[in-house]
Amino acid sequence: MSHLVNDLMDVSRVTKGLVSIDKHEVSVASLVTSAVEQSRPLIEARGQALTLDIEDDTLIVLGDRSRLIQVLTNLLNNAAKYTQQGGRIALTARVRDEQIEIGVADNGIGMDASLLPHVFELFSQAERTPDRGEGGLGLGLALVKSIVALHNGHVTAKSAGRGMGSTFTVSLPLQQQDDARAAGPHTDRTAASRRILVVDPAEEGDAALWAELWAALQAERYTVVLCHDGPSALASAKGQHPDAILIRTDLPGLDGHALARQLRALHPDERALYIAVSGPCQSHDKIVARGAGFDHHLERPVLIASLRRMLKIGPT
Repeated sequence: MSHLVNDLMDVSRVTKGLVSIDKHEVSVASLVTSAVEQSRPLIEARGQALTLDIEDDTLIVLGDRSRLIQVLTNLLNNAAKYTQQGGRIALTARVRDEQIEIGVADNGIGMDASLLPHVFELFSQAERTPDRGEGGLGLGLALVKSIVALHNGHVTAKSAGRGMGSTFTVSLPLQQQDDARAAGPHTDRTAASRRILVVDPAEEGDAALWAELWAALQAERYTVVLCHDGPSALASAKGQHPDAILIRTDLPGLDGHALARQLRALHPDERALYIAVSGPCQSHDKIVARGAGFDHHLERPVLIASLRRMLKIGPT
């Protein structure tokens, strides 16, 4: 019960943007080694064979070591739980198109085509099998997806069907070691690597809308960080140097206009794009937003087409 409660709390914190990712250069080989050490007891208890195939043991990613180990451990444990006694699991690491792809494949029970689109959703599970004693609430893969997204990556699931095994592949940006050392907070960034900070309480009615916007921007390779209040936004912006900041003006506690001023004061020499987000507004609202240093104003619900246009225009 304690383990399940901890998982639920972890999923909640990550999906709500309340988890800070401490990124450093991390060896992929070391991540794999640590994850295997954590998963080995379960794999050995089920008499399964684990093979490792790492293309290059010098591969580096920029990420939070403990969180990435958590991702790989979850995938290995998931493979063990859904693979029969004496089954096979393979972990591979490859470079593909400036991405590091880490795959975990098994010859287990596989998945129906109807389950694949939902496998990363909370509480989604494959059917129990008689020899699968491990339980759970279907939290692991939802957590994997959220953590990988925080690292500007994505995760996919494939299966040829029931009894045909499954393959989960995590794709993360390849980190060039020399580039990482040379890059600083003021390095020019391409449009495909810009960072966007969104500050919004995201109540129940807004969460789905923000999730849709978030997915659309990440598909265009923007890095999106969602914070739910002023303090977490200030903490995130200190080290992230966002290129664009969307702020809900009616934030509880710290007013959105005041937050914009504080955020600008963090990096006074930088010129981030500030966008105010509010309900149906009057001309007075736009004047107040301009006075607080906002470059543009959007009404809720935010339309992705309008946001794309403002991101392209930049500060005015």
